[in-house]
Amino acid sequence: LKSGGVAGLDRPVGINPPMPLGQTTTSVPFAFPNEELGLEGFYVAGHNRVSAQVLNGIGPTGESGATDSDTKKDFAVIDQLLLDDEGSGIEAAGYYGSIVGLSTLNPGLDTHYWRLVATANKRLSAFEVLGGVVYGKDQDLPTGTPSPGVGYWLSGQYVVPKSGLTFYSRYEFADPNTDVANDGRRRFVAGTLLPVNLPEYLKLTAEYWLDFPQAAVAKTHHVVGEVQLVF
Repeated sequence: LKSGGVAGLDRPVGINPPMPLGQTTTSVPFAFPNEELGLEGFYVAGHNRVSAQVLNGIGPTGESGATDSDTKKDFAVIDQLLLDDEGSGIEAAGYYGSIVGLSTLNPGLDTHYWRLVATANKRLSAFEVLGGVVYGKDQDLPTGTPSPGVGYWLSGQYVVPKSGLTFYSRYEFADPNTDVANDGRRRFVAGTLLPVNLPEYLKLTAEYWLDFPQAAVAKTHHVVGEVQLVF
């Protein structure tokens, strides 16, 4: 889900993952890039791969399952369909989780939440188009009425032949509370990534992004660089 491509690790997503894969709603601190302890089983039939996961889940502040103190388990189902030999494909995932003690006012309350995600990518020679959409809903909150959260992103990237130098750009939108008007966040991302040697033991990445919320909030500009050593 983070890479946005079914074939996986060859998709340079830059330094920041798409906003919609972060916290989808305002109430539950769950984000998709988090790694969790658990058990996975999968079945492959032709170009399709279906997997199911039982996970330890996250704690009240969003920490990963390694420190989740309750015994509740989370569940995920993922389906990946490979469309061609270039790695183009479609992926869909559903996640159902529970958190105990989301609020100190009611530490024994069991809050439930679920997330739905769909991503797709298409390779066109050295150019690739990627995109995704996320929907989330919470239940049994300590206070307030649950409101859905939604988000989507669309990105493209071009790989210079023989060099591995990649240019990428992405447009993102995330609205963690659809019941409130003009609280969505929009982001434009542009960056470049260079593998210094192959296999890619060393990567250099530079990324710029512009945040422009829907509400009357000032736009913010960001520039960051990253050096990755991969062993």
